Amino acid sequence: MDYQCSKKFYLGYGDVDSNDRCRLSRILDFCQNIATIHSEGIGYGTKGMMDRGWAWLVTGMKIRIKKYPIADREIECRTWSRGITGILAKRDYEVFDDKGERIIIGTSTWALFDLKEQKLMKAPQEMQDAYQKIDRSVFEGEELTRLKDNDIVEIEKEFEIGKRDIDTNHHLNNARYFDLVSEVLPDELEVKEFECAYKKQIRYQEKVKISYGAGIARIKNEAGETCFLVKFN
Repeated sequence: MDYQCSKKFYLGYGDVDSNDRCRLSRILDFCQNIATIHSEGIGYGTKGMMDRGWAWLVTGMKIRIKKYPIADREIECRTWSRGITGILAKRDYEVFDDKGERIIIGTSTWALFDLKEQKLMKAPQEMQDAYQKIDRSVFEGEELTRLKDNDIVEIEKEFEIGKRDIDTNHHLNNARYFDLVSEVLPDELEVKEFECAYKKQIRYQEKVKISYGAGIARIKNEAGETCFLVKFN
């Protein structure tokens, strides 16, 4: 089998936008959920990681959308580990519609974080062994790039991070970044592919600026540091 975990999800009315297309944040949620289900099955689920005082922090993702899922349909998400090297893990995804057509592919990188020491850590050998490795890339070996900002700002908004945005790692959940970014995207933009980089954690009650210009959106903190960068194709 060329994947390690599969799960079917039902898209409800709240999962889609005004055009009946699955929200970008929900696509990230499905990827996050299937990754967590896989991890739970090998002993590194949410509680197991919290008990150890560890967390996986996503550092980058690339998603290509052939066709958007719509409301009142079931999708199947698949995922597998592409291996862990030091502090960095790679994971790929596939999403199929209710007719069995592959409609979304994605790849991601994650870093292992020690919550007590507040620093990155190397994955223990037993963890590397548990995740195993499938040497298959949905992008045929194409890895994530080092994104560069164009510094073009066409629209900008300010937000304060609320309790609804925070996850068990006590920071802004990776999917919620896209809820914020969606507020500044042009109405005519139909995203077919994006690549993003998570650069700094954002925490409860932080005030941030979200902006977009010429295909790139970013989130900056009060110090002007870029916390999140996403390029749309």
